[in-house]
Amino acid sequence: MQISDFLQENGEIQDRWIDRALATYPEGGVAALKAQKDRFANPIGYNIRHALTSLYKHFCGTVELEQALVALEDLIRIRAVQEFSPADAVSFLFLLKNAVKEENSTKKTAAEALGLAEWLAFEQRIDEIALRTFDMYMDSRERVFKVRVNELRRGTDNVVCPSALMRREDNKQTTVEPINIHSSHEAR
Repeated sequence: MQISDFLQENGEIQDRWIDRALATYPEGGVAALKAQKDRFANPIGYNIRHALTSLYKHFCGTVELEQALVALEDLIRIRAVQEFSPADAVSFLFLLKNAVKEENSTKKTAAEALGLAEWLAFEQRIDEIALRTFDMYMDSRERVFKVRVNELRRGTDNVVCPSALMRREDNKQTTVEPINIHSSHEAR
Protein backbone atom coordinates (compact mmCIF):
# COMPACT_ATOMS: atom_id res chain seq x y z
CA MET A 1 0.00 0.00 0.00
CA GLN A 2 1.23 3.50 -0.79
CA ILE A 3 1.75 6.01 2.00
CA SER A 4 -0.78 8.44 0.49
CA ASP A 5 -3.51 5.78 0.51
CA PHE A 6 -2.53 4.61 3.99
CA LEU A 7 -2.75 8.12 5.44
CA GLN A 8 -6.05 8.86 3.71
CA GLU A 9 -7.59 5.64 5.02
CA ASN A 10 -6.28 6.24 8.55
CA GLY A 11 -7.15 9.87 9.28
CA GLU A 12 -6.89 9.29 13.02
CA ILE A 13 -3.11 9.39 12.52
CA GLN A 14 -3.37 13.11 11.82
CA ASP A 15 -5.34 13.72 15.03
CA ARG A 16 -2.85 11.66 17.05
CA TRP A 17 0.05 13.58 15.51
CA ILE A 18 -1.50 16.97 16.27
CA ASP A 19 -2.21 15.93 19.87
CA ARG A 20 1.39 14.83 20.31
CA ALA A 21 2.73 18.05 18.78
CA LEU A 22 0.55 20.08 21.14
CA ALA A 23 1.92 18.01 24.02
CA THR A 24 5.41 19.39 23.29
CA TYR A 25 4.29 22.56 25.07
CA PRO A 26 4.38 22.91 28.86
CA GLU A 27 1.61 21.04 30.66
CA GLY A 28 -0.29 24.11 31.78
CA GLY A 29 -0.73 25.38 28.22
CA VAL A 30 -1.61 22.14 26.48
CA ALA A 31 -5.24 22.18 27.58
CA ALA A 32 -5.68 25.73 26.29
CA LEU A 33 -3.99 24.90 22.99
CA LYS A 34 -6.30 21.93 22.50
CA ALA A 35 -9.53 23.52 23.71
CA GLN A 36 -9.66 26.71 21.67
CA LYS A 37 -9.51 26.23 17.89
CA ASP A 38 -10.16 29.85 16.86
CA ARG A 39 -7.34 31.43 14.87
CA PHE A 40 -7.39 34.69 16.80
CA ALA A 41 -8.17 33.38 20.28
CA ASN A 42 -5.48 30.69 20.02
CA PRO A 43 -2.94 31.55 17.30
CA ILE A 44 -0.37 29.00 18.46
CA GLY A 45 -2.83 26.10 18.54
CA TYR A 46 -4.27 27.21 15.21
CA ASN A 47 -0.85 27.40 13.56
CA ILE A 48 0.08 23.95 14.83
CA ARG A 49 -3.13 22.46 13.49
CA HIS A 50 -2.89 24.35 10.20
CA ALA A 51 0.76 23.47 9.53
CA LEU A 52 0.42 19.81 10.46
CA THR A 53 -2.83 19.41 8.52
CA SER A 54 -1.20 20.95 5.47
CA LEU A 55 1.83 18.68 5.76
CA TYR A 56 -0.39 15.64 6.33
CA LYS A 57 -2.33 16.54 3.20
CA HIS A 58 0.96 16.77 1.35
CA PHE A 59 1.77 13.20 2.32
CA CYS A 60 -1.76 12.22 1.23
CA GLY A 61 -0.98 13.73 -2.16
CA THR A 62 -3.53 16.57 -2.04
CA VAL A 63 -1.26 19.54 -1.20
CA GLU A 64 1.98 20.55 -2.92
CA LEU A 65 5.13 20.52 -0.79
CA GLU A 66 5.79 24.25 -1.20
CA GLN A 67 2.31 25.08 0.09
CA ALA A 68 2.85 22.83 3.10
CA LEU A 69 6.25 24.41 3.75
CA VAL A 70 4.71 27.90 3.87
CA ALA A 71 2.35 26.76 6.64
CA LEU A 72 5.23 24.98 8.36
CA GLU A 73 7.36 28.12 8.23
CA ASP A 74 4.64 30.09 10.04
CA LEU A 75 4.73 27.52 12.82
CA ILE A 76 8.53 27.48 12.98
CA ARG A 77 8.65 31.27 13.30
CA ILE A 78 6.47 30.97 16.38
CA ARG A 79 8.59 28.19 17.85
CA ALA A 80 11.75 30.21 17.18
CA VAL A 81 10.67 32.94 19.59
CA GLN A 82 9.55 30.46 22.22
CA GLU A 83 11.77 28.59 24.65
CA PHE A 84 12.49 25.59 22.42
CA SER A 85 15.89 24.13 21.73
CA PRO A 86 16.53 23.59 18.01
CA ALA A 87 15.92 19.84 18.38
CA ASP A 88 12.69 20.35 20.32
CA ALA A 89 11.47 22.96 17.83
CA VAL A 90 11.43 20.46 14.96
CA SER A 91 10.80 17.26 16.92
CA PHE A 92 7.08 17.29 16.12
CA LEU A 93 7.91 16.13 12.59
CA PHE A 94 9.30 12.86 13.88
CA LEU A 95 6.16 12.28 15.91
CA LEU A 96 4.40 11.58 12.60
CA LYS A 97 6.75 8.65 12.01
CA ASN A 98 5.78 7.19 15.37
CA ALA A 99 2.07 7.65 14.76
CA VAL A 100 2.29 5.97 11.33
CA LYS A 101 4.44 3.17 12.72
CA GLU A 102 1.93 2.49 15.50
CA GLU A 103 -1.00 2.43 13.08
CA ASN A 104 0.88 0.24 10.62
CA SER A 105 1.61 -2.31 13.35
CA THR A 106 -2.14 -2.79 13.92
CA LYS A 107 -2.79 -3.92 10.33
CA LYS A 108 -3.54 -7.61 9.95
CA THR A 109 -2.93 -8.14 6.24
CA ALA A 110 -0.17 -7.06 3.87
CA ALA A 111 -2.76 -5.25 1.74
CA GLU A 112 -3.62 -3.00 4.70
CA ALA A 113 -0.04 -2.30 5.75
CA LEU A 114 2.83 -0.31 4.34
CA GLY A 115 5.59 -2.27 2.67
CA LEU A 116 9.23 -1.79 3.61
CA ALA A 117 10.09 0.21 0.49
CA GLU A 118 7.14 2.56 1.01
CA TRP A 119 8.00 2.98 4.69
CA LEU A 120 11.64 3.79 3.93
CA ALA A 121 10.63 6.34 1.28
CA PHE A 122 8.22 7.97 3.75
CA GLU A 123 10.91 8.14 6.45
CA GLN A 124 13.31 9.75 3.99
CA ARG A 125 10.72 12.39 3.05
CA ILE A 126 10.14 13.21 6.74
CA ASP A 127 13.89 13.51 7.29
CA GLU A 128 14.29 15.83 4.29
CA ILE A 129 11.44 18.04 5.49
CA ALA A 130 12.93 18.04 8.99
CA LEU A 131 16.24 19.31 7.62
CA ARG A 132 14.49 22.09 5.71
CA THR A 133 12.49 22.92 8.84
CA PHE A 134 15.66 23.07 10.90
CA ASP A 135 17.06 25.60 8.39
CA MET A 136 13.84 27.63 8.73
CA TYR A 137 14.21 27.55 12.51
CA MET A 138 17.82 28.71 12.41
CA ASP A 139 16.97 31.53 9.96
CA SER A 140 14.17 32.65 12.27
CA ARG A 141 16.43 32.50 15.33
CA GLU A 142 19.04 34.57 13.49
CA ARG A 143 16.39 37.17 12.64
CA VAL A 144 15.28 37.29 16.29
CA PHE A 145 18.89 37.83 17.31
CA LYS A 146 19.30 40.65 14.79
CA VAL A 147 16.12 42.32 16.01
CA ARG A 148 17.35 42.14 19.60
CA VAL A 149 20.74 43.56 18.64
CA ASN A 150 19.06 46.42 16.77
CA GLU A 151 16.80 47.12 19.75
CA LEU A 152 19.82 47.19 22.05
CA ARG A 153 21.61 49.56 19.70
CA ARG A 154 18.61 51.88 19.74
CA GLY A 155 18.55 51.77 23.52
CA THR A 156 15.20 50.08 23.85
CA ASP A 157 15.22 47.00 25.98
CA ASN A 158 11.49 46.38 26.37
CA VAL A 159 10.93 44.07 23.44
CA VAL A 160 7.38 42.78 23.81
CA CYS A 161 6.75 40.79 20.66
CA PRO A 162 9.84 39.58 18.77
CA SER A 163 7.82 38.28 15.81
CA ALA A 164 6.22 41.71 15.27
CA LEU A 165 9.64 43.30 15.43
CA MET A 166 10.96 40.73 12.95
CA ARG A 167 8.25 41.75 10.49
CA ARG A 168 9.01 45.43 11.08
CA GLU A 169 12.72 44.79 10.51
CA ASP A 170 11.99 42.82 7.32
CA ASN A 171 10.05 45.76 5.94
CA LYS A 172 12.94 48.15 6.64
CA GLN A 173 15.50 45.78 5.08
CA THR A 174 18.10 46.92 7.61
CA THR A 175 21.36 45.22 8.34
CA VAL A 176 22.90 44.70 11.71
CA GLU A 177 26.32 46.16 12.29
CA PRO A 178 28.53 44.56 14.91
CA ILE A 179 28.60 46.21 18.31
CA ASN A 180 32.05 47.49 19.24
CA ILE A 181 32.33 46.57 22.88
CA HIS A 182 35.81 48.10 23.11
CA SER A 183 34.84 51.63 22.05
CA SER A 184 33.98 52.73 25.61
CA HIS A 185 37.36 51.50 26.86
CA GLU A 186 39.29 53.23 24.09
CA ALA A 187 37.80 56.59 25.01
CA ARG A 188 39.27 56.39 28.54
